[in-house]
Amino acid sequence: MDYIFDNTIRVYENGKGRILKLLDSDFKEEAIILTVTICEVLLKDFCKTCKGVWIHHHYGAFTRGLPLKETSEYKKKIRDYLTSLRTGAYDDFLKSYYVYRDISINADVDALNEILFEKNERINFQNLNDERGARSAYKFFFDIDLKENLNSNRRMSFEKWDQLAKLIKERHNIIHAGSGSTMTIDEIRDVISSLDYLKVFLIDKIGSYYSNQ
Repeated sequence: MDYIFDNTIRVYENGKGRILKLLDSDFKEEAIILTVTICEVLLKDFCKTCKGVWIHHHYGAFTRGLPLKETSEYKKKIRDYLTSLRTGAYDDFLKSYYVYRDISINADVDALNEILFEKNERINFQNLNDERGARSAYKFFFDIDLKENLNSNRRMSFEKWDQLAKLIKERHNIIHAGSGSTMTIDEIRDVISSLDYLKVFLIDKIGSYYSNQ
C-alpha cells in the first residue's frame, strides 16, 4: 500500500534534505520557509491522495448500501463540516453532488474533492487550528487528530504541535514583515523530527483503512 504515498514521500524527503543543508550553513530563515512548505506538502498531498478512504472508512463501506441511520450520520457529518468552513462550501457541494449522484460509486467523495480541491482551495494546510485548517480537515476526513500524533507521548505531542505553530508563524513574519527567526537551529530540527514522526504515523494509520476495505 506504500505506493499510494510514494510521490508525497519523495517530495517531502527531497525538501527535508535541502532544509538540513540550509541549517548546516546557518540559513535559519530559508530553512523555516521550506519547512512550512514540506509540512504543507505532507498534509495536503496525503489528504488528496487518500480520498478513497475519506469518511467512509469509519463505516466500512461507501454510503450506498449502508443502513439508513448510518447514512444519515455520514451525510450530517459532511454537512456540518462544510457549513463550518463558512465559504459557501455546502451549497457548492450540493450542486456538485447533483452531477455525480447517478454516475459515481461514491458521489459524496467526488463532490467533496471537486469543491475542496479542484475548483477551490477551501482548506489551508498552512493553518493548523481553525475550522479551515489542517487539524479540522484530518479529523473530518480520517478521524485523526494531528495534534496528538507528532510524538508517541501525548503531552510531548502537544508541545511539538505548539512548536510547529510557532514555526509557521515565524515563516509568516519572515515573508511578510522581513523579520529574522527567533528559533534556534535545534528547535527547527526538532520540528522536522516531529514531522518525520507524523509522516510514519499517517502512512500506517491511513494505510490501515485501505487494508480494511
